[in-house]
Amino acid sequence: MQVIKLPTWLINQIDRVSRSFLWKGSDVCHGGHCLVNWEKCCLPKINGGLGILHLPSQNIALLSKWIWKLQAEEDSVWTKTIHNLYGTTNLQLLAELDCTSYGLKDALQGLHVVLASTNISDNGDSINWKWTADGAFTTKSTYMLLRDPGVRSTFQCWIWKIHAPPKTKLFCWLLLMNRLLTQENLEKRRWPSIQHRVLCNNSDKETTRHLFLHCAFARDLLESTIGNGLIIHQADEVINFWDRNKTILLNKSSLWLEAMWRIWKDRNLCIFEGKRPNAHTSIRRIIQDSILWKTYDR
Repeated sequence: MQVIKLPTWLINQIDRVSRSFLWKGSDVCHGGHCLVNWEKCCLPKINGGLGILHLPSQNIALLSKWIWKLQAEEDSVWTKTIHNLYGTTNLQLLAELDCTSYGLKDALQGLHVVLASTNISDNGDSINWKWTADGAFTTKSTYMLLRDPGVRSTFQCWIWKIHAPPKTKLFCWLLLMNRLLTQENLEKRRWPSIQHRVLCNNSDKETTRHLFLHCAFARDLLESTIGNGLIIHQADEVINFWDRNKTILLNKSSLWLEAMWRIWKDRNLCIFEGKRPNAHTSIRRIIQDSILWKTYDR
C-alpha cells in the first residue's frame, strides 16, 4: 500500500469485509443491512462520517510521500536511487518514461496535491507543505486533504465527544440521520415490521420523529430527566430538536443520549419480548447509567 497502487478489485474486497463486519459482525452483508452508504461511513467524523479509513485515499497519501521526498530531500537514498535508475528526478520526465514502475507512475498521477503546496521565494528553492503548521509533509494531512468535502457537521462531530459507550454513540449517529430500523424505515426496505406504535399503543405508523420526540412515553422520559425547558412541539426531526435545544443538550449530553438509548431499548423489549416499559423504572435507569457513563473516555 505504501509502494504500489492497490487494484480496485482488492480495495472492493477489503471494503466488503469491513462493511459486513460493521453492520452484521460477519463477513457477509447484503443490501438493506447496510444502514448508511460506505462512502459516508468513510468520511472524517468532523464531516459527519465514522472516520473509517478510505483505502484509495490512504493509498494515494502514502504514495505521495515518495513524490515529496523527490522534491524536498535531494540527498535522501530514495532520491539518489531514482536518479541512478532513470537519470533524472524531474517529475514530468519520469511520468513520460516507459520504464517508470507501475507504483511510481500511479503516484505521479496525484502530483497536483504536492505541487499546489509549493511556495516560491527569493531565497533558495524549498518546498513547504501548507497543510501542516511546520510545513512538513505528513501522510495524515494529505489523507485529510483528500477526504475533506468542505462541509462541517457540528452536531455529528459533537456525538463523539460525549462520555458514553461506543455502541451508543453509533446509535446516536444513526438516529440523527434517521437510519434506525423503525417501522417507517423497515417499510422503505420492504421488510416485515410492526403495524403500530408500541410504546403508546397507537395504531399509527411508527416513525423516528414520533418515537423519540412526540410519543407520550418519550416526552415523559425527556422532561423528567432533562427538564421542562425543552422545545419539542416545534421540532419535526431529531436533528431539528437538537438544534433548537443545543444549549441545554450540550450541558446534559450524556443524559440526553442515555434517554434516547433507553427509549430505543424499551421499544425493542416491547416488540421482541412483549415487556411493557415502566416510565419510573426507565427514568431511574437513565440517571444511573448517565452517571456511570461519565467514567468512559471520549
